[in-house]
Amino acid sequence: TASPQQQNDFGTSLPGTKVLLMASDVNENTTVPAPPILPQAERLVNIVVTYNGFTANAQTAFQAAVDIWESILVGNQTINITANWTPLAANVLGSASSAFFHWNFTGAPLNNTAYPTPLANELCGCDKTPGAADINANFNSDYGNWYLGTDGATPAGQYDFMSVVLHEIGHGLGFLGSANVDDDGVGEFLWANPAFYDTFVDDVNFSILAYADPSPALTSALQGGGNLMWNGANGVAGNGGAKPELFDPNPWSPGSSYSHFAESYFLAGNVNSLMTPTIGMAESIHDPGPACLGLLEDLGWGINYEYGC
Repeated sequence: TASPQQQNDFGTSLPGTKVLLMASDVNENTTVPAPPILPQAERLVNIVVTYNGFTANAQTAFQAAVDIWESILVGNQTINITANWTPLAANVLGSASSAFFHWNFTGAPLNNTAYPTPLANELCGCDKTPGAADINANFNSDYGNWYLGTDGATPAGQYDFMSVVLHEIGHGLGFLGSANVDDDGVGEFLWANPAFYDTFVDDVNFSILAYADPSPALTSALQGGGNLMWNGANGVAGNGGAKPELFDPNPWSPGSSYSHFAESYFLAGNVNSLMTPTIGMAESIHDPGPACLGLLEDLGWGINYEYGC
């Protein structure tokens, strides 16, 4: 349940909800290599991380993922991430969200539409959470089989930490929506205003926002098992002209459904497999992939395509 509305400098905001990345117990033995990494002086966005509980090796792997995002994104506002090394639920590798979602602020492209903090900062040319994080991310300290290398050579039986960090930052940037199936099994949107992400989601050929909220019809749509797709022009172009499928299993998977690409659509080893809901052992994905970058561009992020990604 969303907490009461909070006023800030521009418009209104509500806390973001966490999206989970689950562990698969399969050794995938696949590698998606990183794109070229720009020298620090040539990067077009700045990401600052506050680390809580990380070892030096884990911080090195985290920074390697940050280097990739800094080489890809174009932005004028510093992105502040708070990263926590902490116990999480069984089989959860990590979780993340934008700190808040904001609407009706100066610079918002659509009225009554919620934008994640890092993107809202870019759109308004301001810092909507001064002195606080823009993205909050957690990583499971209970796992003893993290691979903390940065070379993509993740051994069997280990999970590539760098891939998980790259994934969670993607969610914090805006790869997440506000649809939900509640504890009573009823489809709903979490807020009175949709997330901007929601405006790009199709149930086959028409907008997910066409359904009554809440309603049994929305429930069926959110658990369609292959019917939900991203319809943004750049995300479609990044997938070779086809709408990328979103993860919409039946039953609903809390923290995973709707805010990932479908696992069965982008299999392990696919260049677009980073933003699926699970990562296996011996699976390294060091490139967000063109479909993810197109999705973020649809949301309003500048993407530095010229450097080779």
